[in-house]
Formats: sequence, C-alpha cells, structure tokens
Amino acid sequence: MKTIVLAGGFAKRLIPTTDELPKPLLPVAGRPLLTHVLQKVDRFKPPEENRCYLTTNKKFEIDFRNYLLDNSPKIPIELISEESIENTEKRGSVGAVGLVLEKAKIKYDEVMVIGADNLFSFELDELYSEYVKRGKVSTVALFDVGDKDLAKKYGVVSIDKDNKITDFQEKPENPNSTLISTAIYMFNPHDFQMIDDYLKQGNPPDRMGDFIVWMSKRVNLQSFVFQGYWFDIGCHESLSKANIQMRGQ
Repeated sequence: MKTIVLAGGFAKRLIPTTDELPKPLLPVAGRPLLTHVLQKVDRFKPPEENRCYLTTNKKFEIDFRNYLLDNSPKIPIELISEESIENTEKRGSVGAVGLVLEKAKIKYDEVMVIGADNLFSFELDELYSEYVKRGKVSTVALFDVGDKDLAKKYGVVSIDKDNKITDFQEKPENPNSTLISTAIYMFNPHDFQMIDDYLKQGNPPDRMGDFIVWMSKRVNLQSFVFQGYWFDIGCHESLSKANIQMRGQ
C-alpha cells in the first residue's frame, strides 16, 4: 500500500501569500494545511505496510524538508521533488504522480492519491473500506456541492444506484450533477499503472481530473460519496472559510 500526497503546485490564485510559502504550508486553524492532511494519513490503517510519498518542486523543496524535520508523522514519508521553479515549468498533478511511479518504482501496489490542498471530514479508512467492499475497483471520493454554478469549477461526476461512476466531465459548462471529484483517489494496482500509458500517449499532465476522464472510458470506477465538509484551498475565500470551519472542530 502506498499513499501519494500532491504538493507541487504554485497556487497562483493565492499570490502574494504563496510567493514565499507553498500553499500546503499555509496555516489553517493554527497549523499548516499539510498537517491536517498528514494526520489523516497517520490515522489510516490499511492491511499492508503503508509508505507515503510527498511531491513538491525545486522552489519549495527546502520548505517541505524543514517542515518534515520539525514535524514527525508516524508514517514514513519520502519527499520527491520535480525540477520546476515556476508555474510554467511544472509537471502538473498527473505528471507528479508519474514521477513518483518512476522514482519510487511502484509496481503492483494499491495507491491512494490525495491533493495536499484538500481539507475533508471523512477518515481515509472509510474510503479504503468502500474500495474493498466494491471488489477493489478504483474509487473516487465525491462531495455534493449542491450548486451547478459552483460545480463548473471542478470535475463533475454522475453515478448510478450502486455508486458506479457513469460519467465524468472536467469543468463542464453545463454540469449534469452537483457531485464533484475532491482530488482524493484509491487506485488498484492495474489502474494505477495506467498513468504511465496516459502520459506516454501525450495526454495533458496538469490535472488528475483529465486522467480520471480518460480512465473512466477504459475501466470501471466506483465512487465514495461523503458528508460533512470539504474545502479546496484554491483562493483566499476558501482559505478563510476553512479556518472558520477548523477552528470549530
């Protein structure tokens, strides 16, 4: 079992706040955003030994190394950095996962992928349990934002009565659902290896949603719809709302 936490973005919408500090290290309720995410990973109890890979870029690599020195997650964490030092050079989220696949030589492993700018209410054991219950079909965590205008900003998903994903659209103009992908995924070994094929075919490396759309046309995908809260920390407004929510926990 492997966990990949994606923290390689440059957070353009949070500039100038993120000029000198990466978004996952911004404080939320007095602690770095990344701490909230890694505490979920620490509490996750998969049946096999788990190892975590944290992706970043050259600009912020030292910040994450210092963070890991000052913080001691229970799970072993390996920092994997791409060469980019500005937004135009970045690999993108799929490219970053591909880099982990290449450097860590992950093969025949179940892999959970989490965007480091997610704050969510559920525990990762719940996602893994749903994945197992559904026959270890790759599973996408979904949240109902309840508003189609808001859904346009995300990957929009339709599901059937058995929670099987029937349609996945990345940032559609006319969403057919208010269920959106939260950048939290549980992949079985076969499907995770498809990332290599996706990248070799020259497909867009920037967004995991594009890969999920591509994958959904080739294999079955399940969903895990959770209640509670979810924040995509992409702008100052969502950062402020997340601070209010987490202070009340």
